[in-house]
Amino acid sequence: MAPQKVPMQPAYAAAYEASVAQKMLQKHMDIKQVREKYDEEGRKGATGLPPIVEEFKVIEYNGRSVPTYFYRPPGTEKESIPVVVYYHGGGHTFGSRHSHLQIINHLALQCNVAVVFPEYKLAPEYKFPNAHEDCFATLLYVLEQGSKEHCLDTNKLAVAGDSAGGNLSASMCYWAKERGLPADAIKTQVLIYPSLAPIPFEFPSRDEFGDGDYPNARADFLFYRTSYFGQEQPKLGYPFLQTVEDMKGLPPALVLSAEADFLRDEAEEHARKLIAAGVPTSCFRVLGAVHGYITSLPEVPSYKQSLSLIKFQLQDTFSKLK
Repeated sequence: MAPQKVPMQPAYAAAYEASVAQKMLQKHMDIKQVREKYDEEGRKGATGLPPIVEEFKVIEYNGRSVPTYFYRPPGTEKESIPVVVYYHGGGHTFGSRHSHLQIINHLALQCNVAVVFPEYKLAPEYKFPNAHEDCFATLLYVLEQGSKEHCLDTNKLAVAGDSAGGNLSASMCYWAKERGLPADAIKTQVLIYPSLAPIPFEFPSRDEFGDGDYPNARADFLFYRTSYFGQEQPKLGYPFLQTVEDMKGLPPALVLSAEADFLRDEAEEHARKLIAAGVPTSCFRVLGAVHGYITSLPEVPSYKQSLSLIKFQLQDTFSKLK
């Protein structure tokens, strides 16, 4: 008897079936068309969100030029508030503020933080390490100029991201260590179904959820990986290649995995390695959830509870700081 498929939450199953962007990806259509459709679906899902303050700046820093958006709750423009540098998902090939308006809005308003959102360069036009270098330049800019230029409390800074953005968030913690930033520059990291391991690695979840019956199939994953990394497997780009020794001293972590996700097992194994390295780490598997759930359907309890976990991680971390 064939093993029973892991059930998706009904709302996620319906959304996956209706997603034009997902179907375009699976048919390997032009990436520019996929980007447009993905952003369009994000904008539709974000209708009716309460207002937040938006500021735009092209960051020219560390040899990089990065269009960056700064979001914060209304009324806090002259108040120094904690900051989350958020790196968006999309396989390093698509995604933008338009696709992530919902999570940006909810993080800012419900967690009372500023959200810094870099529009890093995308593959296949820009390969590794372009996105990583853009993200690190943004991090450096915020740490060094955020307080003076944008009224950010840079002593209370977190990084966060979903999927490829989880890869970038985890990478930035390692880059900060390798490039000599103060050990406590990043106070915590939030990794949402992060994409962490190279193609050759095999995990049960890659077999179970890679056939196209669920979002983020193996074919999609291969496209993302080859578009950005090519055949390279750099430790600076693949956090899963970090050893336990490499991970010592990294920021406390919250890792969220989706049960019905190709990337589930590498996310959870990464959390185990962080724990083995002595990094305070919490990891939660969201049953019935699929890849991409944090950018859709805010009415589903899984989303609300995940946001509550993120809020707790941020507030618990920042409350211990002066």
